[in-house]
Amino acid sequence: MNAHINYDLVLALVDTLDHEWPALDAHRRELRQRDYDEINAVIADTVDLVQDRVVERRAPVLELFDRAMGRWDERLAVRMLVRWRTRVWRRAVTVLEMNDPDDRRRELAALERQCERRALWLLT
Repeated sequence: MNAHINYDLVLALVDTLDHEWPALDAHRRELRQRDYDEINAVIADTVDLVQDRVVERRAPVLELFDRAMGRWDERLAVRMLVRWRTRVWRRAVTVLEMNDPDDRRRELAALERQCERRALWLLT
């Protein structure tokens, strides 16, 4: 999930917005961000269902964790995902505002390395 949110989502945002971003005024850019942020509410509303139907089926031990934590594990998950998604938006905007293709490549390579480090940390 780390790589999909923190890396792939940046690429998807850049790919989706790249053609229109330079022509958007501040108001329209804010509207794009609000659309993006709406997903945070969807995540918050569905995290328990996803956990019950998807995650716990693949990792039954998490059901024990879920019961022990009550609603706290969902709150923590939502908080982490919203924080990650906020950083993703900022990173995508940084890339979108770079005019030099080499600068973009360097930024995306740095992002990839950062995600790899985070994945290693999460696995240890």
